[in-house]
Amino acid sequence: MIELVMAVALMQAAERCNGEYDAGGRPPGCPDWRQVVYNGEGEIFVDPAPPRREGNRVEAWTRTRFRAPREDGMGSVVSLDRYDCAAGTVGLRHFTAYDPRGVLLVDIDVTGRNAEQRAPQPGSPNAVLLAEFCPR
Repeated sequence: MIELVMAVALMQAAERCNGEYDAGGRPPGCPDWRQVVYNGEGEIFVDPAPPRREGNRVEAWTRTRFRAPREDGMGSVVSLDRYDCAAGTVGLRHFTAYDPRGVLLVDIDVTGRNAEQRAPQPGSPNAVLLAEFCPR
């Protein structure tokens, strides 16, 4: 039960913290996202709080800010990702998408085929994060 309460609190914080920050800094309680990938599509950040570890699995919050809005209207995404260090795979647990102004578009727990663990493509952002969370 406590895990559910914590997950809801983290999702609410992610929602409040998704917008761009002015010179006054980020809103109280918002993670100081750490940039890990910058490519032609945009930037990917990770919550600097220590990721949740359980055996060979690691869960971490990531934020993707697209350089330009996607065709589906998404400007940014906050997700909870699961990294399986033993298998070398990544899966999606929760997905929240916003338009470029920060308006919520989608907020779902990911299930079924979309939640399957998959090996990331070499050089992809997920491969970079897998190597960071699961050093060999």
